[in-house]
Amino acid sequence: MAFADPWGCSKDPTLYASTGTGKETAIITNAPTDGTAVKGEAEVTGGELKISIRSEDKAINVCYILIRPVNVKAASVVGLRGM
Repeated sequence: MAFADPWGCSKDPTLYASTGTGKETAIITNAPTDGTAVKGEAEVTGGELKISIRSEDKAINVCYILIRPVNVKAASVVGLRGM
């Protein structure tokens, strides 16, 4: 993901992940706001990933966010329509 600060009011965003366990973990802290790509990893359990982005400043400007699996177990296709 990448952040921007076009108006000078979007400093130091931090990304948190909650993965179905109720526990929140900081994945990226004090991210740069110059469009530089940053990355982090979260282990997802229970098939759920929630993210939260926070900053003490007035705004958060997200340029993009890309979420993709790193290590996944093969899923069963038995009983799925269209297979």
